[in-house]
Amino acid sequence: MRYVKRILIVFLIASVGYLVVNEYVGPFVNNEKTQTGGVAVKAESIYNGIVVYYFHGNRRCPTCNAIERYSFEAVMPYINVGILTWKTVNVETQDNGHFINDFGLASSGPVIVEYNDGNIARWKALDGVWQLVRDKDTLKDYVKAETKRFIQ
Repeated sequence: MRYVKRILIVFLIASVGYLVVNEYVGPFVNNEKTQTGGVAVKAESIYNGIVVYYFHGNRRCPTCNAIERYSFEAVMPYINVGILTWKTVNVETQDNGHFINDFGLASSGPVIVEYNDGNIARWKALDGVWQLVRDKDTLKDYVKAETKRFIQ
């Protein structure tokens, strides 16, 4: 009986630890958010290329996290070959609030942006993710198709 109690206690501690770490570190250990420690992403630091941003606020619900995760998985092949980069950005920080106006953000979600010489050349918000979040494969197909169309 003592072993069962110990196993349950260890399981409980591990579960709580996982939830705490996931809340503060986020779902992607290698994304921009953790690499910069939450430092603002500035357009001036990206001179040329395509960036897929995932914009979010301070409070993140499970649906928002799922959209981020599925979107990241969808663009991963393009990241792996160096066609684009991924950046997770909290728009509620002081330095990142401008993104709300820059891209007309009404909610969290992915936005594909092309930079030329440090200036935004064009962008596309993938607002359709909210209607597709209940179907992981359809959402990923949507993000892949929009990303491919944007790159071409």
